[in-house]
Parts: sequence; C-alpha cells; structure tokens
Amino acid sequence: MKSHHKFIVFLFLIMIFMTGCDDQSVLKELTGKRLGIIIDTDLEEKPLIEVEVAGYIKRKTEFEVVTGQILSGFGDYKERFTREYFFSKLGIDYLLTIKLSDYVYKENQPSFRFKQDDVDLKFTHSCSIALSYLLYDLATEELYHLGQSTGYSEDSIRMGTGSDGLRVDLSRKDRSKLIVEATLNALRGTDLL
Repeated sequence: MKSHHKFIVFLFLIMIFMTGCDDQSVLKELTGKRLGIIIDTDLEEKPLIEVEVAGYIKRKTEFEVVTGQILSGFGDYKERFTREYFFSKLGIDYLLTIKLSDYVYKENQPSFRFKQDDVDLKFTHSCSIALSYLLYDLATEELYHLGQSTGYSEDSIRMGTGSDGLRVDLSRKDRSKLIVEATLNALRGTDLL
C-alpha cells in the first residue's frame, strides 16, 4: 500500500474514532457541581415528582441535588433569580427549572381480545405529559442549556378466560405513580442525562 493511502486510512480511522466519542450528556459534563431543581406544575403530585426527579438525577450523575422544596423558602425564583441568592448564599452552581404541561390522564380504556378458546378483557390507565426545561449557569447568570420532551406511562388490569381457566390481574399503579413515571420517561427523552 502506498504511503498516501495509509495516510488517508489513518485520517479516516481518526474521524470515525472522534465522532463516536461525543456521547456525553449535558449534566454528566458538569459532574461534581451542586444543582438546584425547581418543578413548575399545577399538579398536586408536585412534591412527589420533585423528590423522584431529584433522586433520579442524583443516581445518574454526581451532582449534589437541592430541590425546590428547599429553594421555595427563598421566594419566587423567577423574580429573585440573582447570583447572590442561589450561587453565593446557597452554593448552587446550576439551576434546572422543569415545566410540566399538557398533562393527559386517561382511565379505564377498555379493549377486548377474542380468540377461539380465549377471551381477554383489559382496562388501560395512561398518562402523557410534556416536559420543557431551562438549565442556568449561576456563576455567569446565563442560560446554559434548554430542551423539551414528552413522556408516557400506562398500566392495565386484565381479566380473561381460556383453556387454562380464569385469569385475573387487578393490581394497578395509582394516578400519582403514572404521573411520576411519565415525567421520568420524559426526562429520559432529553439530552440532560
């Protein structure tokens, strides 16, 4: 093989290597920092969502996470968004505000399945939610990153009969668990983690 062919192959391999190495998520780039999280929603499950989102982010990154329950004691974060307030006084490096909207919860959606020796009745409960977020760098007081995603979760109860007898599965997740699950699925759909 000629030397210029070797050089072209070498460059080609370097290009392949370099393009495959940029799979880092936004929050993982900021490892070791302190993150404040505020959930903006009218859902009554807000405290539960906040705890679950904070726990999920903490497990997936190396952030020290401060939730909005702590931050809410310091007033309206939109009006009092100052470096002094969050960065200097609370030691928070980044503030993640998550807005949940377009919430849809559907309950008892029936579906039937008939086969020759089998009948299956299923009632599905589902939740969909839209998530948008803003990530602020508090050291510079600038927007660092933003994005949006949607999440979905479902659960069902089943009853059926067939050649193996009667089948009944009446266990189901409650509304709160479906909302949290949809929120976490929306979060997984972002490039934050």
